[in-house]
Amino acid sequence: MAEVDGMELLVRIHQRGWHMPVLEISGGGYMARDEVLALGRACGAVATLEKPFTMESRRPELPACEAQAREVRGAMTSDWALPA
Repeated sequence: MAEVDGMELLVRIHQRGWHMPVLEISGGGYMARDEVLALGRACGAVATLEKPFTMESRRPELPACEAQAREVRGAMTSDWALPA
């Protein structure tokens, strides 16, 4: 993303009150990894993954992410839709 990073996007989503499943993946960068991931959880990320990771090491977390995504999707009103 050229103009904003993923954390900034997540903050904007949260500020606008949008409810959508977001899986945050971070290796840190400008902040310590655990701080970035904690901020992501505070802003509504359904789950967070710390980089580097392998799919096998994180496989137990994926069903919970999927269940939370379904819950959020089910809570969305039918009048909410992305523009065509």
